[in-house]
Amino acid sequence: MIAGVGVDIVKVNRFKNLRVPLNILGLHEQKEYERRGKPADYLATRFAAKEAFLKALGSGISPIANMDLVQLLNDDNGRPYFALNGWVYDFVKKNKYYPHVSVSDEEDVVAVFVTIEKRKR
Repeated sequence: MIAGVGVDIVKVNRFKNLRVPLNILGLHEQKEYERRGKPADYLATRFAAKEAFLKALGSGISPIANMDLVQLLNDDNGRPYFALNGWVYDFVKKNKYYPHVSVSDEEDVVAVFVTIEKRKR
């Protein structure tokens, strides 16, 4: 059963020359961001994914959002997935939620679509 859907679209230009607050990227994302040379598209994609995820949960960006607890990572094949921590992980596990994410980018725009599936077990 679908428990929530979230989508976010951002312009990459908004993230150029931006000083990144530590609460936007999780530890693994911070390392990858530095390794890649701090590209704006990486930051834009992560921000959009977190916003879409939190919208799908029904909370959206708020003071309690803790965006660093939601990380968008890629498996060995490049497929994006969420790594969750802290209260976000606990909430998702307790409710038997399973997030699915799709990322698309074109020149200066990033779009992310998140579906949260509620599993019976």
